[in-house]
Amino acid sequence: MKTVYTLLLFVPLLISCTSDDSQGDTTLELNGTWNLIHVTCLCEPGNYDVGDHVWTFKLAENELEVINNVEDDLQILATGTYTLEQTETTLSVDGMTFDYYFENDTLYLEDMPELDGPRLTFVSE
Repeated sequence: MKTVYTLLLFVPLLISCTSDDSQGDTTLELNGTWNLIHVTCLCEPGNYDVGDHVWTFKLAENELEVINNVEDDLQILATGTYTLEQTETTLSVDGMTFDYYFENDTLYLEDMPELDGPRLTFVSE
C-alpha cells in the first residue's frame, strides 16, 4: 500500500517536469542581422549608431557577413564575408574566438575580457 501512495505522489511530479529544448538554444536567436552599438576594451570605448557596423550571422551556411558603413580605429572586422564556427557558447571567426551570450534583446561578444580584450554589444534590427 505504501508503494501505491508513493507512486501516486511522484507520478504527477514526473509528468510536470518536462524539458524545454528551446531554452539555451542560442542558434535561433543569433541567426540574422545585428548592429554593433558599443565596443569596450583597453582603448577608448566606441559608441555607434544602428547601421554603422552591421553583422549578419548566416548559421546554416557557417558565414558571417560584416558591413562597415563608417571607418574608425576600433573596427573589429573589415567589410566582407567570413567563415564562422559556432559552439554553444563560442564563435570563431578570422582567428578570433568570442564568447557570446544574450541579455534581454542584446547580444554580447567577448574576446578574453579578463585580459582587456574587446566586448562588443549588438542589438538586432
